[in-house]
Amino acid sequence: MRLLQYDQLLNNCLMDLLTGTHMKFLIESMTGSSIKRLESFDGLSQQQKQTRIDWIVDELKNNGVLPQDSSVDSRLFVMRSADQVFEVMWRLVSHDIWFVWERAEYLQHEDEDILCQVPFKWTPEPTPEKPKAKKAKKSLLTGFGPGAVIEEESESQDEIEVVEAEPYSRFPNADYVKKFKKKKVKYDDYPSPEECIMEMVNYQLKVFIFILVQRNVLWKWLTIS
Repeated sequence: MRLLQYDQLLNNCLMDLLTGTHMKFLIESMTGSSIKRLESFDGLSQQQKQTRIDWIVDELKNNGVLPQDSSVDSRLFVMRSADQVFEVMWRLVSHDIWFVWERAEYLQHEDEDILCQVPFKWTPEPTPEKPKAKKAKKSLLTGFGPGAVIEEESESQDEIEVVEAEPYSRFPNADYVKKFKKKKVKYDDYPSPEECIMEMVNYQLKVFIFILVQRNVLWKWLTIS
């Protein structure tokens, strides 16, 4: 699903992931930023591929997608070891499951006005570039007198105007969305991905059953009437 926005599709994850730009766009969709050194995997040697896998793992860790203590054997990954590839893919899938689970109550809200306030988006905003400090020079046309020497010395140095960066949020309004979560749990204490899936599925089933019951009651009422 993450590759659909790039008009790409993995027919076989194990075989296709390290071909073309599949990996590049997958990582971009997870982090919101582009690894400039990472392009197509086609035509690369095994060592070059290993180096890029190491870059990718570091990028995922720096963006909180992979835990800092996680490790990936880049050599086995490049050799398409099923254990290595599927382990990494499961971690990425788990990240998405927790992301949706955090927002589940909001996404299931009945009020359309509330539901439409924050569009669902799972690709974070790209990190803004650091603003460059602006330099402003004083005019050399200063006054005369005893203070002129001091003024000239100060004027010979550029004054640096500090530009403050605008507040950055990977997911704007995320706090508003998460406040609908009934279970206030720290990230480290989140349920397992499997438990999160079961919780969300069970909720949807309850809603579906409730709708069926309501329709059945309405049908009986209409029949009697």
